[in-house]
Amino acid sequence: MVASSHVYNSVIDDGDKLTWTFSNINLPDRNRNEPASHGFIAYRIKPKSTVSLSDTIHSTASIYFDYNLSVETNNAFTTVQEIIILRLKFLYFSGNYLDGEASLHWTTQGEYDFKKFIVERSANGRVFKAKNSSWNSILF
Repeated sequence: MVASSHVYNSVIDDGDKLTWTFSNINLPDRNRNEPASHGFIAYRIKPKSTVSLSDTIHSTASIYFDYNLSVETNNAFTTVQEIIILRLKFLYFSGNYLDGEASLHWTTQGEYDFKKFIVERSANGRVFKAKNSSWNSILF
């Protein structure tokens, strides 16, 4: 377990089913207080020793509110890949956002076999894309 928004109990059933129970958290309706209407969990799971490169791990979740039918989350698929180690060291990184424009500044050392940096962005922190056609790669 990494973090949670509220106190919980957790149980592992059948060797691969993890259940979190949040009792009596009483989240407000999103129309009354949208920021406080969210609960969350953040966790990590170590894969089995039999997992190999190129294996795909499927994850999904069902969320139950009171005695209602479940709300099914998206299916998530994680493909096991070789770890890529950057051959550089970040000495400095900063950024600011003003008038709809992001400005990033960084300094690195120890680059080896680099041609360019490509800046990507994400609206959800999970799916990242390089700039659209009006974006240019940042060359160094």
